Amino acid sequence: MPSSKALYHSEAPSAAGAAGEEVIILGGGVSGLTCGILLAESGRHVRLIAQKHWRETPSGKAGGLWLPYRIEPRDRVLRWSAQTFAVLTELARDPGNGVLLREQIELYRDNTPPERVWWLAAVPKHRRIPPAQLPVGYRDGFSALVPVMDVPLYMPRLERRFLAAGGTIDIAGRAVDSIDSLFGHARVIINCTGLGAQTLCNDAELKPIRGQLLRMTNPGIDRCTADESHPLGIAYVIARSSDVILGGTADLGSFDESVHADSRQRLLDVNLQLEPRLREAQAIEDVVCLRPYRSAVRLEVEHRPAGRIIHNYGHGGAGFTVSWGCAMEVLQLLQQC
Repeated sequence: MPSSKALYHSEAPSAAGAAGEEVIILGGGVSGLTCGILLAESGRHVRLIAQKHWRETPSGKAGGLWLPYRIEPRDRVLRWSAQTFAVLTELARDPGNGVLLREQIELYRDNTPPERVWWLAAVPKHRRIPPAQLPVGYRDGFSALVPVMDVPLYMPRLERRFLAAGGTIDIAGRAVDSIDSLFGHARVIINCTGLGAQTLCNDAELKPIRGQLLRMTNPGIDRCTADESHPLGIAYVIARSSDVILGGTADLGSFDESVHADSRQRLLDVNLQLEPRLREAQAIEDVVCLRPYRSAVRLEVEHRPAGRIIHNYGHGGAGFTVSWGCAMEVLQLLQQC
């Protein structure tokens, strides 16, 4: 794994998109802000245009656990995830950055083939849980030390860092109608619009994964636990500093952003089995987010007569997990344009 220092600092700008030229980023979630940081800190003038503030995006509603979930292709995802892991581990040295290192417990009700936990290759510290230490009803499990982004702290930190590097943010209040209309302002557009790319890029392959979560107070839980094969549906507990995120649902193709009472009750029931201390927690809010899923992340350069578009979207349920790795590749593509 490359050193975190090499990953964390951008190289000097070169050729197209060099210092002095404006680069426009579309999308103000974790992907857009992370790209903005690397580009702005490399000396470029970066303007981020977003329909909504990050608090209203899926990034603002996410649990923030580092875990490659519902994202392909595995070879590229593993590289992006490992690069992001290294950066987040470095950021976790300063509590003010909003990154925690937590034990992540993955539980399985059957014996687990190695390919089922392929992402452990990106995790330096992990172990198989001995059978005697598994909860009743489980036959296999893994423990891994992974980063958790405490979203209410982490996202504002990204925003401040981007602005401190000279970036600007324009909350448009509506979706951009056409990327081509922006080439009069910049020769390179970075497309981090997430699910918005379905319309903006006429991308029929991009679909929402509806996720319903429940945010609760944290009664002292300091680890994360998941059971993806629970008979009542996927269950996971993400412990942050002052709250806990309970998940979840993964309804592919659903644009429904309403809260379902039956799903809420299921979240409580299944996660109490994983973490009994939740009985001491109080509900804070119900959250529904639409994650942008594609059969493969679209991270590539598109050449158009008036300029270049670097697409960076379709991260499924792993936008935070691959954010820094994808941003590094965006910077490399920008230098090669």
